[in-house]
Amino acid sequence: AAVAAEPAFGLGHYLLGLQRAAQADWSGAALALETALGYELPGPAFVKNAARRLAVVAYRSGDRNRLSIAISALSSLTSGDRWLAKDWLDRMTFDLTGTLP
Repeated sequence: AAVAAEPAFGLGHYLLGLQRAAQADWSGAALALETALGYELPGPAFVKNAARRLAVVAYRSGDRNRLSIAISALSSLTSGDRWLAKDWLDRMTFDLTGTLP
């Protein structure tokens, strides 16, 4: 209802993404979390969680484009998140080539 009432409300898309992930709707969750990251979220913790969750659901749905968005978002956060971004990038590379960089 929040997304329908206020389409530019990032927190609404974030919450929708978490709900869809809990229902194993990976594609729907990836779309909602990507949209949430495109709008303002209440703080860095929400951005971090949205990017981390987006990486998982995008990977599960085979959506490399959204996984790349998650990797990019994680790369701009803390050093631990940058390591996580590298791990996701290595996974994507391995899936595409069968070798690690």
